[in-house]
Amino acid sequence: MASEKVGPFIDALHDHIKLGNVDCSLTDLFKEKFSSRIQKLTEIAGTQTILVPSLQDAHHPEFMFPQAAFQRRELGLPEVYRSHCCLSVFLVTFFFFIFFLMQTGVLCYPNPVNLYINEVAIGISSVDVIFHLSSEEASRGLTDNRINRLAGYLLDQRSFYPLFPPRPGTQLELPRLKQLDIPVTPDLMLLPSNLAPFAKEVDGVLCVNPGKLTKAQQGGTYTKLSIFPIKKSGKTRALHFTF
Repeated sequence: MASEKVGPFIDALHDHIKLGNVDCSLTDLFKEKFSSRIQKLTEIAGTQTILVPSLQDAHHPEFMFPQAAFQRRELGLPEVYRSHCCLSVFLVTFFFFIFFLMQTGVLCYPNPVNLYINEVAIGISSVDVIFHLSSEEASRGLTDNRINRLAGYLLDQRSFYPLFPPRPGTQLELPRLKQLDIPVTPDLMLLPSNLAPFAKEVDGVLCVNPGKLTKAQQGGTYTKLSIFPIKKSGKTRALHFTF
């Protein structure tokens, strides 16, 4: 089982963080609130955890998009154990493609990332591109589904951020824009957003907004996704999701 967690984890917009009402470093706060729990989850359930940072992560040293991965050892995250599986990472025009079987521990990836879990191609970005596009789009008299149309811009333009200039507060690092490309059509795209949670099939790609796990003092939403093997009689696979 794989658990994919997308930031922000230590939200720079949280009142206590903005006012400095914490009695330890932000790195130690992450270790206390997240690393220890992920360690227990790994030991008890043997879960593979995937971490993708956010531009709002106060403890991350970079605030530019695209964004480097977390430093696993610095944050006290569990090692990756792969005694009966393989992990290979190779670089193709600045994109990381990760192939792995059942493993336990934590894998830290950049934001955004294109990765493979067995045969399933997944694209993940923590920048709220759907919301940004929704506020910049100019349209009239269209009858198609708006969310489908907005998500379709990413696939049509092969980019995790098909918007320029970017929305204020999103710092694009122009020399690294190539890293925002989507080189291969994914099976699944995880696009966390402040908009209402959704799961839409767009041009054969399942685009999912799992929502926010917490909202102020209240609980939020997450997505449980089950991916079934490809049927021997064809090339289709079944994906089942719940919020």
